[in-house]
Amino acid sequence: MKHLYLLISALVLLISCEKEVDSLTEKPDFQFYTDAEYAALTQVLDLPSVLHQYKGDVALASDSRATLGRVLFYDKSLSKDGTISCASCHKQHHAFSDDIALSKGIYGRQTDRNSLALGVFSDFANTYGSDGHSGSEELFWDTRGASIHSQITETMANEKEMGMEPGEVVDALVGKRHYEILFTKAFGTPEIQHDLILSALERFMHGMTTDNSKYDRYQQTFTNSVSGGQKLSSRELRGLSLFQSQCATCHQIPINGRLFSGHKTFANNGLDINPKDQGRRKITKLEEDAAAFKIPSLRNITQTAPYMHDGRFETLEEVLDFYNEGIQSHFNLDPKLKDHQGNPKRMNFTEEDKSAIIVFLDALTDMSELSHEKFSDPWLE
Repeated sequence: MKHLYLLISALVLLISCEKEVDSLTEKPDFQFYTDAEYAALTQVLDLPSVLHQYKGDVALASDSRATLGRVLFYDKSLSKDGTISCASCHKQHHAFSDDIALSKGIYGRQTDRNSLALGVFSDFANTYGSDGHSGSEELFWDTRGASIHSQITETMANEKEMGMEPGEVVDALVGKRHYEILFTKAFGTPEIQHDLILSALERFMHGMTTDNSKYDRYQQTFTNSVSGGQKLSSRELRGLSLFQSQCATCHQIPINGRLFSGHKTFANNGLDINPKDQGRRKITKLEEDAAAFKIPSLRNITQTAPYMHDGRFETLEEVLDFYNEGIQSHFNLDPKLKDHQGNPKRMNFTEEDKSAIIVFLDALTDMSELSHEKFSDPWLE
C-alpha cells in the first residue's frame, strides 16, 4: 500500500509539473482584460482592450505574447541609463532599421555598425528560427548570432547599446503591476523570467512580416498563371531583368517568398582593400572570412537607408555606383564579384539602368503590415 501511495503521489506530481510547463508553452486563450486589469494598464500604456492579431507561427505563441513583446520592445527602462529601447535603433517607419549610419546607445555612445533591419522578411520565424533555436540564417553583420534569443541577450548587454545583463533586465520589470498583468496573460504566470522576456520579444519580431509587395503579387500571378492579376511596368520589368543578370547571384530571386539574400548568407563585396572592420573573421579567425559581412534581405530596401554594415552609402544610387565602378580588389573578394581575369567586376550600368533597378527594388516594398498601430510605441510617457 505504501508503494502504491508513493506511485500515485509521483504521478500526481508529474502531471502537475507537465501542466505547469504546458501553461508556459501552449497558446493561452486570453482575449480580454478585466476592467481592473485594463484600468491598471492604461495608466502607463495605450493598448487596445481587445488584442491585436499578429502574423507568424501562432502554434508556438499567442497574440498576448506579442503584445507583451511590443511593450518590452519600446521600454527604455531596459537600458542602463533609461534612454534606449530596442526601438531606438529599430524604427518602425524604417522597416525597423535605423535612419543613421551608426546608432546611438546608452550615454550617447555610438554603435560599431549600422542597425540591421528587422522588418524585411516574409517569414521571420522560418528565417531565424524560434524558441531560441537558429533558423536558416545567422544574425548580426558578422553572422555570430546563433539564435534570436542570443541576439537579444547580447544586444541588451552590449555596453554601447543597452548595457543590461539578464538579471538586471528582470529586476527592471519586477514589481510593476502592468508587467505582472501582461506576463500572466502571455505565459500564465506573473513571475518575470528572462527566458519569457526573450520569448515575448521573439514573438513580436515574428509578427514583422512583409509578404505583400507589388513584386510578391506579381510573382503569385506569374506562378499561378492568373490572368488580370498584378503586373509590373516596363521599367520594373527591365529592372528585374537587370537584377537577375547582375545582382541575383548574391541576392537570389525568391522562390515562394524567400529573402533576396541567396543561399550563402555572407560575403566580402570589396568595400575596402584594407578595411578596419574585419567582419566575420573577427569571430572565426579564418582568412576566408576576412571582411565578410552578412548579405541582407532586399525587401523594403527603399525604407532602410543608409546602406552597408557601416552605413556609408546614403542612397541606392550610391550603392549602384559602387557596384558600377567602386568594387575594391581585396584578397578575399567574393568570386561572384570578379571578372574572368580575376579583377573586380564592373557592372557598367547606365543611368537608365540604375533608375530601372531602383524602380524594381521599390516594387519589393511592403510596409502595409509594419505601419500598423500594433507595431507602434504603446507607452504614454
